[in-house]
Amino acid sequence: MKNKKIFMILSFLIVALLCMSSVVASDDYNDNLTSDSSSTELERGDVSDLNELSVANDDSVLSASKNVVVDENGGNHNEMNEHSIRNAIQSANAGDTIVVNGENYAHVHVTIDKKVTIKSEVGTVLSPCSSSADSGYHGIFYLTSKASGTVIEGFNFIGDGMLYGNGDYGILIKGASNVIIRNCTFSDM
Repeated sequence: MKNKKIFMILSFLIVALLCMSSVVASDDYNDNLTSDSSSTELERGDVSDLNELSVANDDSVLSASKNVVVDENGGNHNEMNEHSIRNAIQSANAGDTIVVNGENYAHVHVTIDKKVTIKSEVGTVLSPCSSSADSGYHGIFYLTSKASGTVIEGFNFIGDGMLYGNGDYGILIKGASNVIIRNCTFSDM
């Protein structure tokens, strides 16, 4: 009987010590959370950041963005034969910047289905292709819903008599949001 009491007391003490060490570990963890103001939310155990990471699509690979240069300075370029702008956009990853250096590109009809920046620092002139592939209209840049956040800047969109009538376009945004069009001109000659 005496051994039973000792066994019960020892069992109780062991359980009590285990519970106290768990509480102490928890308290130490909370103290670290509140005292370390330099740690990031992810380090603090905020699972909302983890949830955001888990829903990121494959196009938003966690890597540094890069510049993809269409390095065809000067002259006239026929996108129907060369596909240089189209290839640059297709090879780019989400977040990349496509820099177009050529002066004039004809027959441009490109679908953009990722967030990219497409820019010209030389005032590149773009004119549409007579094809209505992908979008159903004649046009230059067709942005799908996956292109949200895309930036297009520094271009001169020239219709050559094909744009701005019958629903044709220079830039068609279909389902994308937060698209920025900056320092561009649009005309139909």
